[in-house]
Amino acid sequence: MYLKAYFIALAHDWLALMSGIASVIVAFFAAYFPPTSVAAVRTTLWVTAVVCFVVSSYRVWVKEHIKAKTTLERSKPIDEEVLKKLTGFIARGNEIMKAAVASLETSPHSEKSETWSGEVTDYLEGQGLKILAIRFNSAAVTHEYHGNHYATTKPIADRLTTKIVRLEEFIKELAGRNM
Repeated sequence: MYLKAYFIALAHDWLALMSGIASVIVAFFAAYFPPTSVAAVRTTLWVTAVVCFVVSSYRVWVKEHIKAKTTLERSKPIDEEVLKKLTGFIARGNEIMKAAVASLETSPHSEKSETWSGEVTDYLEGQGLKILAIRFNSAAVTHEYHGNHYATTKPIADRLTTKIVRLEEFIKELAGRNM
């Protein structure tokens, strides 16, 4: 059963590679270095197929490996100390945001925001929550700051608001594991 699923996934990825980047590379190679014989064409085709097969196998394995790690990560119960620490990070993020929106200066608040983000990321990764760390650092700004602010500090406030909301979502998600 698993073998069939593996070969189906492999075939889809292998065909995508063969008809995508590999075919472009081989076409350029043939245009600049024309083959001297039919044997050379066949060899190039087989080498390309084997390389794409190996790369596809790896890519299929990586997808499944990430899926398995994510499932395992999501099933572990979470220590209450982790939830408290994340709550503390939210409070610090709010302090940085309040200082940022009350100021015309962006530099010190941007640096503090980056330092804070790095600390949160390191903590999440240190707790074995790498998927949450990746989600935390997503570049997409999904929540805007709606309080009083200067135009110069609005982007910082929006990024901080997004990250704080993500942390709040993580706490709910993680607390749900312990029930």
